[in-house]
This record gives sequence, C-alpha cells and structure tokens, in this order.
Amino acid sequence: MTLPPAWSYPSQLTVVNGVGVTGAQSVGGIAPLSNGALSFTVTTGASAAESFVPVVYVDGGASTRLEIDANNRPVEAFGVGGLTTVVPANAGIGAATIAPASLTAVSLPGNYLTTSSLRYAWDTNDVFQYQGVGISLDQFESAITLGQGLSINYAPDASGVSTFNLGAEIATTPTSLLATTTVGNYDGGTTLNDIRATFTVPATASAGTTFVLQRKVDGSADSTFATVTTATSVVNADATVSFTDSNVSAGSYVYRIRATKPVTGTVVNGDNSTPAVTVTAPADATPPKSTYAALTTSTGLAGSLDSTDATTFTFDRALAAVVTGDTIRVRDADGTIYDLINGTNATFGLNSAAAIVNGTSFPAGQVLTVTLTATPSAGAVVAAGTTAGLQFPATVIDQSGLATAGGVNWDVAGSSDITIS
Repeated sequence: MTLPPAWSYPSQLTVVNGVGVTGAQSVGGIAPLSNGALSFTVTTGASAAESFVPVVYVDGGASTRLEIDANNRPVEAFGVGGLTTVVPANAGIGAATIAPASLTAVSLPGNYLTTSSLRYAWDTNDVFQYQGVGISLDQFESAITLGQGLSINYAPDASGVSTFNLGAEIATTPTSLLATTTVGNYDGGTTLNDIRATFTVPATASAGTTFVLQRKVDGSADSTFATVTTATSVVNADATVSFTDSNVSAGSYVYRIRATKPVTGTVVNGDNSTPAVTVTAPADATPPKSTYAALTTSTGLAGSLDSTDATTFTFDRALAAVVTGDTIRVRDADGTIYDLINGTNATFGLNSAAAIVNGTSFPAGQVLTVTLTATPSAGAVVAAGTTAGLQFPATVIDQSGLATAGGVNWDVAGSSDITIS
C-alpha cells in the first residue's frame, strides 16, 4: 500500500485580467477582456514544484467561497479547470548530490524529482543504483521518496544516460508505526469479535514499503508474534491504514505493524506497547441439555445411593466451572427426593480435557461427575418415600447453579437423558 507525496506549497492567484490581486478575489471591479473572457495568473509557492486545479464560480453571496447546500452540492454557477503542474527548469548536464532535506518533490507519474530550483527526470534509458549497486527502475521508484538522499550524474537530453544512485533507505522507526486497536463487528456480523488496528504511515516511508499486521497473545514473548495473513487493509482518506482481523477467538491480544523496505527487504517491527485488546466469548443463549446419565461407580448396596458412589452426566455444550452449592435434585420410584449438593454431601467435577464416555468423545466442560461424600441422611432428604434411602433408577427433577459461561441454566425438562440407573 502506498500514499502519494504531499504537495504542501500553496498556489496564489496574483493577476486577474491584468490587474494584480492577492488570494481569492471578486472580479466585479476588474474590467473584463475585450472578448468578455476571464484570464488569471497563478504563482506557485517558494518550492519549485506544485500542482493545482483552478475553480471559477459566480459569487452570488459575495462570500469569496463557493456556496454549497446541505448535501454538499454547489448552488452557484462554477467551472473547474484541469490539473496543472508547475515544475522547475530541467537541470543541466553534470554531477549533483541531493541531500535529504533538499528533495522537495517526487513525481512517479511524471518520472521526475525536484529540488528548490531544478528538475531531474528519468526514463528507461537511465541507470539506477542503491548505494552503488545496480537496481531496477521498479526498485528505484519504490524507494525514492521525500527525505531521501541521492547522487545524480545527469544527462538532460532524453537520448543520454543518467545515473541515479540512492543513499540508504529511510529509517522507519518503530514508534512511527504505533497502532491503535478497537473491537467491533467490522465484518458486518453480529458478534463483537473483530479487531481493527489503525496506524499512520510515516510521511517518509518509501512508496514500495509493505506493511502487515502481527498478533500475539497478551503476556507471551515477542518471539510469538505472527503475521495475520487473513487480515484485510484499507487506506483511509486521512493517510492512515486500517487492518481488520476478523472472527478472533476469545482472549487478550497485543498487535503491532511490521514494515518491509522495498530495495533491501529490511524488516522493521512496529511498537507493540499498545494496550492489550480483549475479545469476550459471546453469551451462549442455548440452554445445555444432558445427553447421558448413569451410575458409573457403586461401592455400597446395589441399587441404592451410598457414600463414594459416582454418577456421570454428559452435556451437549460446555458448562461453566462448578462452585460450592451447585445442586442436583433427584427422585426415585417410591417418591424419595434427595439433593446432591456440591461441597456438602457430594463433589462435582467437570472434565478439563476431552473425555470418552459411553464410547463418545466429549470436549472439556461437557462431562460432569458427581461423587457422593456421605450416605443419604434425614437432613439431606427433601421428601421421604415409602422406602428409606434413594434407590435406582432415580430421575433428575431440578437443578441449581449448573449453567453455561453465558449464564444459561441446564434445561432438565428438555434433556434426552436425566435418569440415573
């Protein structure tokens, strides 16, 4: 991506129909030419190279500006001329050394560069070098920029051979590549998981300098920065470039810009001292449902719930970390209702890695193991049935605290398997 060189020297309107003027002028008091035409003279600024476009309009409001409506459409009659470029005289034959501060303009379309008073033009017949080493015309044009120093052995005649020898490529300092980052749904989606990094291209960056976006996990070593090959970029009207890194996984990241110079391929890493940017996992609005329930460990009486017995549940989506007080309420065939309470009479645990249950692999957070730490007692029984204790099969009838990270509770009624047997 490249940005055109800035023309920073203002043109001045100095003569209208032979009358000297200053700046924008009304011609009401200036006599027209004999043919009714309007002529004017534009004088360029102190630098020898400048481009401008003349605009002539009927100043109905005498405001010395072209009036526009709310939609930015002109409401006064006007005419626009063509782009006019003023350049200095062609340099004479001979050698010249141009210091970085003396280079006032570079025109790639025009194939020339200027100092404050001279123009040096090149063509395919010329020789191009970088610190004395031959390079191609494309490489020369990708590297030449304002602030660049070079030496020239100039032959003004088009049939002659000029030599343009570039000095060292302009240093692009890391701090000048400092990026700012924001999170949004920049790809048009509904989830705030896109990160936009915006930075300003240094004014002296060579035209052929390439820029890429790099990312690392916050807190990791700089050696883990990796180029985001899927990032898209847009050059904005305010001379900034915006990279968009779309659909980023939940986490905290740090970004930087990496620049590669056009001739030498020198890599310059941008400043990565920007604050970390965090993408939060979107809330899961779908309630988790259990797909399998079974008594997987039985150490006491067969068919009844005893201390150290373990029950396993699998779910169709990950649950948030369990906490003390999470509760599963179960009921057996004779009407006994019993609460399994994490930290009181049972221990709840979620799988931290993939686990195989009943021949199926489940990702982390989708397998819940409930291990009884005390034999059912009268204090733990919510409702007594016709037979003492809790017998199997037993059915889950309610729960508390077991939910996704988004806070959506276990849908007991909608689950396909809630019977422990």
